[in-house]
Amino acid sequence: MAVAPEDAIRARRKLTNKLIAAHDAARLRPFFAADARLVAGDGGLLTGADAIPRRLRRPVP
Repeated sequence: MAVAPEDAIRARRKLTNKLIAAHDAARLRPFFAADARLVAGDGGLLTGADAIPRRLRRPVP
C-alpha cells in the first residue's frame, strides 16, 4: 500500500522532532543538505550540514 505524501512528511517530521528532542545529532545529520542553513533559537546562523547537528548535541555536564 502506497503512503500518501502528506503522511510521509508527517512521519519524517515526527522522527526529526524526536531526534532533536533527544539531541541525537548523529542520526540527524543525513536530513541536512551539505549547504543547509539554519537560524538557531539564539539568532545565530548555522551553515553546513555538519554545523547543525553539532549545535544540537547535548552539552556535557
